[in-house]
Amino acid sequence: MDKKSLTNGAESLLQPGQRPVRVMVCVGYNPTSQLLIRRAGQLASAFGGELIAVHIQPATSDVPGYQTMLAQNLALARELGARVLIEQGADIAMVLARVAQSNGVTHIVIGESARSRWQEIRTGSLVRQLLRASRGIDVYIVADPA
Repeated sequence: MDKKSLTNGAESLLQPGQRPVRVMVCVGYNPTSQLLIRRAGQLASAFGGELIAVHIQPATSDVPGYQTMLAQNLALARELGARVLIEQGADIAMVLARVAQSNGVTHIVIGESARSRWQEIRTGSLVRQLLRASRGIDVYIVADPA
């Protein structure tokens, strides 16, 4: 079997010098992460690219069910063929940007912020910070379904 039949011809969509598509999704413990994972999987599939799921692990978490929900979300990512990465760091935007750059990510999928507009004004927006830190990478913000 030749390489083209194994990749379904996806590499022929790339222009000379263009890097392969890699879609990174930010995964948390909340149920909304499942929507993000599915959307990122659809995007990766549509572009014929790789799916990477990243979780930024807090130092500690006392949220009830944190580990259980996170395990379910990461299992879903693996079911969709994602390579799962667990990272640590306090500055979420910088960690995501570093992981994206080091893995050749072309698209980032994140969820809409649950913080109020006032909180974003006072402390800054993760989306804005990520956009600044990840120049050259498309960032997709998935709306909260609620």
